[in-house]
Amino acid sequence: DVFLLLLAHILHAISPDDIKVKEPGGQEPGKTHTSLLLDKHGDFLAFGSKAREDYYENDESGMLFETFKMCLNDSHDGSTPVAYAMNGKSQPLLKVITLSLKYVKEEALAEINRSQAVPLHAHEVKWILTVPAIWRDAAKGMMRTGSFDAGMISDVNSAKLVLCLEPEAACMACEDQRISKTGAQAAGGGQQILRADQTFMVLDCGGGTVDITMHRVEKTDPLRLSEVHEPTGGPWGSTFVDQEFEQFLKKLIGTACWQRFKPSSAWVDLMKAWEESKLRFDPSEHQDDAATPVRINLAALLDALGDKLLQTCVEEYNRAHGGQLVVKRRTTIMMPLLQMQTLFRKSIDKMVFHVSELIAENPVNFIYLVGGFAESKMLQSRVKVAFERGGLQVIIPMRPQLMVVKGAVIFGLRKGSTIQSRKARFTYGFASSRHYDKKDPSHVSRGHETIEGDKYVKGQVFDSLVKQGHTIKVLESHTSEERTPLYRSSTNVEFNLYSSSHPRAKFVDEPGLTCIGQVKVPCVHGEMLTIAMAFGSTEITATATNKNTGVVVKGEIKYNFNSL
Repeated sequence: DVFLLLLAHILHAISPDDIKVKEPGGQEPGKTHTSLLLDKHGDFLAFGSKAREDYYENDESGMLFETFKMCLNDSHDGSTPVAYAMNGKSQPLLKVITLSLKYVKEEALAEINRSQAVPLHAHEVKWILTVPAIWRDAAKGMMRTGSFDAGMISDVNSAKLVLCLEPEAACMACEDQRISKTGAQAAGGGQQILRADQTFMVLDCGGGTVDITMHRVEKTDPLRLSEVHEPTGGPWGSTFVDQEFEQFLKKLIGTACWQRFKPSSAWVDLMKAWEESKLRFDPSEHQDDAATPVRINLAALLDALGDKLLQTCVEEYNRAHGGQLVVKRRTTIMMPLLQMQTLFRKSIDKMVFHVSELIAENPVNFIYLVGGFAESKMLQSRVKVAFERGGLQVIIPMRPQLMVVKGAVIFGLRKGSTIQSRKARFTYGFASSRHYDKKDPSHVSRGHETIEGDKYVKGQVFDSLVKQGHTIKVLESHTSEERTPLYRSSTNVEFNLYSSSHPRAKFVDEPGLTCIGQVKVPCVHGEMLTIAMAFGSTEITATATNKNTGVVVKGEIKYNFNSL
């Protein structure tokens, strides 16, 4: 069996035609919230929708963590990354990730073992864990470490865990289904959209981020792709639309009332109703009459208002903000079309601007619009209006939020690599010592020091193996020049690995360089060694070869999680 594990979904499959999907803790084939509830001592209580409901309905002394995946791609100041709960308390981010993965792992095993005569164990399963394409290497490393700590794999570097980039997974699902432009499957297996030499973009629009990849089709049978631009994106997901809605509510009912309402279980009910309104809102339905308002149910808000009527709140809001809200049947407001669109504008405008720049530099034939936020009619409409011209087609599959998870299963089952090459997102290399060169201005400015009788430039040099933006083939190794231990007493050499946003960096202490891990290699003074790194898959791998003995050592990359 092959499992896909994603925090919001559980899937398992034996073949691409036998994919089963359910939300963790439920039976429905949908998504749950990425929410984790711990008690006040930091012990696990619940995950997903149940975590949110238990927190608001039962014990608010616990710690509710939401959208903590966003923390994985944040920059930190060198301290241990932490996740903050709704009540302001914190826990180490790795712990929050580990407990979430452990819960979903146990749910997945329980689901499959219901129909197994001999129970499966975690180490017998191939786990496919989807990650955003824009994540840094250390963030991916934390997911692998969390998976190991959660008991999914018996060794942190186990091949039983494979990381899959979410937009690439979505692409595989879309093309595998041979979807037509309308999202309906054509007769006879469907209409193949992609053809050799065409290029396409995947817009994976989730709750926190919009994740973007761009590929060229090298061949279609089997599907083989090459990346034409390094993964990119930004914090433009649907949760930022929710934040705009919350700001509107705070103005509508007042700060004092909002502070009473937000910690209550009624807030959960209101946000469920808002989620339906958000995804259902379709500006194209109002093309003939832009004055037609949008209906929003605020029934869950009434108890928080106490003796104050919703009608009174609306009248005060309209006077203070020049609004045109109207109350219908005590529980519903009618919001002007333009005001509803404004709630979406910041996120969508930033995304559209970024995509426009990418397409101007690298024209594409198709845009696949996938992810949970892609269920939004407003988002679908804006993307089509902005980009469907000059032959470019925007393709929206049925149930776009399931494309990533279904594609990840296909990724795990498919033999051979669909992705043939990628673009390096950063410049990668390692720290080393370099003999002092009095003709090199950068050496002269730093001065020199004497080690074992030889002069070396002060500070460690950044030896790059791959430059930012360069094409790197999948599993292709990039090998350094031969090195030898610096000290005569050495029995091994430890290389610090770095990524750099500046391709011309010379020393590892320059701005823009981040230590992403270490590789330790047994080697004595006088023996020569090389380090080789492969970058084309979803994770970096490293090996070191002792040229004198012929011994090849697989490097253990220990990510510095403080570099997230």
